[in-house]
Amino acid sequence: MSPLPVSGVVSASQLLVATESLRGHSLRIWDAVTGEKRATIKEHRDSVEGTAFSPDGTLLATGSYDEKARIWDMATGAIRATLTGHRGIVWRVAFSPDGTLLATAGMDESTVRIWDTSTGAAHATLTDSRNPAWDVALSPDNTLLATASGSTARVWDIATGAPRAGLQGHTSRIIALAFSPDGTLLATGSSDETVRIWKAATGTVLAILIGHRGQARQVAFSPDGTLLATMDDRCMLRIWDASARTSRAARPSPIWGRVLAPYGKLRTFGYEAASILNTVKHEGDGMAFSPDGVLLAAFGNGNAVQVWDADTGAHRITLKNHRGLLRAAAFIAGNL
Repeated sequence: MSPLPVSGVVSASQLLVATESLRGHSLRIWDAVTGEKRATIKEHRDSVEGTAFSPDGTLLATGSYDEKARIWDMATGAIRATLTGHRGIVWRVAFSPDGTLLATAGMDESTVRIWDTSTGAAHATLTDSRNPAWDVALSPDNTLLATASGSTARVWDIATGAPRAGLQGHTSRIIALAFSPDGTLLATGSSDETVRIWKAATGTVLAILIGHRGQARQVAFSPDGTLLATMDDRCMLRIWDASARTSRAARPSPIWGRVLAPYGKLRTFGYEAASILNTVKHEGDGMAFSPDGVLLAAFGNGNAVQVWDADTGAHRITLKNHRGLLRAAAFIAGNL
């Protein structure tokens, strides 16, 4: 596929993707629009499991079966920090929205570690003895950590290490977590095929999003918090209107939202005028909004990145200018 002008594809942004080699020990970083290889990362001694770009795309975090996490400088391809302390596979890595902190989760005694990305120094360690954390997310103000263990999510005070709220209601394992940009909401995706939206401070459920026919593996708020994208393992990507948050009732009472796509239903508890904006078929395993929230990139088990209009759900372009198994993607404002 020939390169296309950035202005016509991803606004004023670049789209970077990380792909894994067949042997699994190294990653390659590509400009998805031009096909230019930006860096090769191969310091891990075992397979890479967790991969995430920082929100501004200047850093990449990796977690591995070698029990280490690493932070990489995308401008140079050099290691910024090697993070040690886990005693098992590091399978989840997640940056804070401002990129100053990194959370890592593994299989060692259900421990989540938080690191300073500028120095690699340990910032905090939180332990939940019940189950390993399957996913982690940091709040925009860097004061809260959300963890998913089994069918329960928990919100922690990072400064004290104490739990602030327990989020219970899913009937199966929670796979995905995301804070809203203002930090007041937490979205959870589960293998029970539902997505729930909660008040992060209290653990009160505000909405149950119904309509996925597979495990809800990815959740992501748009940069302005008005949209929520969700993806399942049955090739379905949904974009929900999450702009209205006014509570209508002190106690839960179902309000059925407007449905603009077949089979999609949204049940809300005090959540006004929420609706599905669009439903698209896509074999996906990850996604990222552009900085202006106009575009949504989604990628799956193949080697293609699909770019969609987040407001209308219209397909914009398919990008295949890279090689390898896709592991992460990020829109980058300007040039690195």
